[in-house]
Amino acid sequence: MTARLFHAVALTPVHVEDPEAWLPECFVLDGDDLVRFEPAAVMAALDDAARRGFALAVERGDLRLAQDVLHAAMRPEHALERILVGAASHAGIVEALSSPARPGRVVLFARSGGRPCLPGSTVKGALRTALLSARAQPMLGDLRRIAAREDGRGGRSGRLSDEVQAALLGLADAPDAVMGRRDPFRFLRVGDCMPDGVCTRIERVFNRRRDGRTRDMLVDAEVVRAGTRFEMTNAAAAGPDGGGLDLDALLAACDAFHRQRWEQERARFHADAPWPAQPATEDGRRAILLRLGRYAHFEAASIEGLRQGWNHARRETMVVGDTRAVTLRGDLAVPFGWIALFETADAAEACATIQRRLLEPTPRPPRPAPPPRSAAPAHRSSVAEGGREGGREAGRRGKPRRDGPGPASSPAQPQTPAPAAGARDEKRRARATPPAAATPVSSSAKAAAKPTKPQAPARIVQFRRGDRVRDPDSGDIAIVAADVPFGAARMEVDFPDGPMSVDPKGWKKL
Repeated sequence: MTARLFHAVALTPVHVEDPEAWLPECFVLDGDDLVRFEPAAVMAALDDAARRGFALAVERGDLRLAQDVLHAAMRPEHALERILVGAASHAGIVEALSSPARPGRVVLFARSGGRPCLPGSTVKGALRTALLSARAQPMLGDLRRIAAREDGRGGRSGRLSDEVQAALLGLADAPDAVMGRRDPFRFLRVGDCMPDGVCTRIERVFNRRRDGRTRDMLVDAEVVRAGTRFEMTNAAAAGPDGGGLDLDALLAACDAFHRQRWEQERARFHADAPWPAQPATEDGRRAILLRLGRYAHFEAASIEGLRQGWNHARRETMVVGDTRAVTLRGDLAVPFGWIALFETADAAEACATIQRRLLEPTPRPPRPAPPPRSAAPAHRSSVAEGGREGGREAGRRGKPRRDGPGPASSPAQPQTPAPAAGARDEKRRARATPPAAATPVSSSAKAAAKPTKPQAPARIVQFRRGDRVRDPDSGDIAIVAADVPFGAARMEVDFPDGPMSVDPKGWKKL
């Protein structure tokens, strides 16, 4: 087996999705950092009053208050991980933390042992597509006849893909059980890659049209930053019957395929981009390009000449998309998923330095302290007599300290001397209702007796805005554009190629 070590550089942000996601009950914002904690550990450290307050808030369905109790009790020793948050994601996460109607879900980068990790299987998939495309070019006539036998409408056909791959790999006459053992990619090994140092940031994902219009996809994803370096080991071996893959030929096919994608996408969507049309090393040698991960789009995962995507809005096939998933650097739209491979560490570092200078935002000054939060409504002012302290502690975050029963104090204003205890009691008795009440009234009873503004009944929704859902017919994934009540006849969703109104029946939340 021949092994080669490559030095990889993320040319643009890269996102490979992990099955796990973080929700607002397990993280807080600390300046420009998102700090993750384990809710169970924080709950174990609550005092009895705060624990009763949390339980009563959950029982009453006041999830915002329950979340506030956890956030207020979170201490530095509870922090498990800190990740830098981009400017656009920061605003969205602040809104999610303040509104229980917003999901606030943060999609993580793939992990191994708790650290971000680029899986070797992801790289191997990008190499496989490139080699299949190279082998397909002399056989396009025969392959198109194979494709014509299958109805590809809807964007996906597993059976057609299997038949085409078997023909390209010389396995068309082999039974299914033998095809797996004879597949030459079984003898290709690509190791998992651990990026160097602190390398990720949470970025907002936007849908960008060719005309420059941008739609917020309401997705916050952890990405490997542009300019991040990591080492990648590729190894190829011959199969038991002499078959296998030539590593140099495989890498050449990979570079040719993905470089064509790079040039076409740059011309179509990023004509004014500051990065070069032909990334190369300082000595003039070209890097090996590949595109991988989430938001790499279907063009990077399909065969040239047989490419057939599906436009959900127009209900027709397409060979190139009209939109791209991007993150924003001011007015600059930055695509996802581009990586360059170098054979020397010096060349990789030179490229990484350039990409960091082009695409990494300049450090922002420290954010000012958030303004004091307005007083909570009456139904959130306390949870019960026994659990009031936990609710008060959660509601007190961000407010000036109160030294007595009077209004919150401001350092710039002189304090009015508090009345004597006897005067306070006299005023309370004067305000009591009815004046002749002979027995003391508890504060919880007073709160219950106070007239409150009637509240509209909460809607029972099937999907919320920002939820990721799957099309039951094609299996494609979309983002819900607006809350969808149970029983609704239509719902608005955003596909990568644009918005669409669909029947919600059969759709599944991810």
